[in-house]
Amino acid sequence: MPKKLTFNFKVQYTPADTGALVNKYLDTPNKSGKAADKERQMEDAGRCIVQSTGSRQDADIIYRWKSPRRMDLFRKNTDGEVSQALTDAIAAKTPREAIESLTRLQGVGVKMASAILTAMFPELYTVCDFRAAEALGVKDSGDVDFYTSYLEFCRKTSKEYGVSLRNFDRANWQWSKNKSKGQKRQLPCVA
Repeated sequence: MPKKLTFNFKVQYTPADTGALVNKYLDTPNKSGKAADKERQMEDAGRCIVQSTGSRQDADIIYRWKSPRRMDLFRKNTDGEVSQALTDAIAAKTPREAIESLTRLQGVGVKMASAILTAMFPELYTVCDFRAAEALGVKDSGDVDFYTSYLEFCRKTSKEYGVSLRNFDRANWQWSKNKSKGQKRQLPCVA
């Protein structure tokens, strides 16, 4: 049996900061309004895919939400390839199977797959990227083992913090964004 990798995840902010971080994330302005507007589009697209009313256009919305600069790679996939990967992700029995079904697509690594799964199943999956990982005190990885451990930690911690998995991700992303803008002192870190 393969040895299970362990990662030392530790949230870099206090549970009391979560709500303020989520609110700041959702209020962040972007080209078409606020982050909350883009989030609604992403969530609607994910819901359509799961309800089998989705289209390639819905997958494109999610992809653009996560990384618009790489759309050229994603567009190399045929509609049939995208549809099959999404169908397989929906039918997957484990997070590993779901991630692996999506990473068969061009332009979809573990991080993008995590975003697509989050749009489709926000109560089960969360986005993994460098910002969210930084808020947990680790460097991110494009590795499936890393993601499954990360997901397990996020599920457990979001319950402990009394927030949805999606809001836990928003708080993590915003904490890292604040830190990168030199705003670390606004939110106390857990030592």
